Amino acid sequence: MLFQQHGLQYQMNQIKQQQHFLNILKQYQERLVELTNKNENKTLMIIELLNKEEQLQQQIQQMQIIIDKLTEENNQLRADMLPYGSISEVKQLVEQFKQIHAELSQ
Repeated sequence: MLFQQHGLQYQMNQIKQQQHFLNILKQYQERLVELTNKNENKTLMIIELLNKEEQLQQQIQQMQIIIDKLTEENNQLRADMLPYGSISEVKQLVEQFKQIHAELSQ
């Protein structure tokens, strides 16, 4: 009888130990799920940021194309105006033309 009680006590202690380890494993599993979810959220945020970065890079490229085109047009306008002198000289010519036109219209 004493042997049976000792055997039962031993089995009860083993069951308690196993339950304790199961609880620890369950806590680790819950923590792992929590960390996995956080990791997934961070991964999604990183993907969003990478997509935004790509969009910004495309916008920068488009803006650079526009800047290059405007610079080219500006340079062409300057080249076209060279025979007429500086901008202030062209403005003076325009004013003179307006005056002459006004005088002739009277």
